[in-house]
Amino acid sequence: MLANYVKKHFAGSGVNAYFVHGLQPWCKEDALMVMLNATPGKNGYAVTYATEEDRSQWPDAPVDYRNVSNIIYGRKSDGSWQGLILGFSFASIEETGCGKYSHSAVGKLCADLWYLGRLDNPERFVKLYGSFKLEASDHPKNYARPGGSVMWKLR
Repeated sequence: MLANYVKKHFAGSGVNAYFVHGLQPWCKEDALMVMLNATPGKNGYAVTYATEEDRSQWPDAPVDYRNVSNIIYGRKSDGSWQGLILGFSFASIEETGCGKYSHSAVGKLCADLWYLGRLDNPERFVKLYGSFKLEASDHPKNYARPGGSVMWKLR
């Protein structure tokens, strides 16, 4: 869903590469790297293991960023990067109807099938917290280093 959202957002904008910065990593990182061709070997991926304490100190005005899951950057033809600050909201078990299954694997399969039917509407689950631009002389990896969180740039 996040990759589909990003591709839809940047469609026709001249983006020629992506950089995925995981802020609350889980299995979505695997899909993002593959679907956006943004692997560590291509200098296109970083992860920050932000603790609950770290997130509590992120800026909260006018937006509460504690539930941000990724920043995904698109590199424009002029070499600048646009960063999208994204979050993801899972549907409830009641919404998917998968709570009726007592076996966890069957419940997960049910949820996967439910989400597959909604791939064309990623906006339903992906929240855009904001966007910003890095100049061509800057690179997203500069904000993935220890003490270099891009979240402080948003103040």
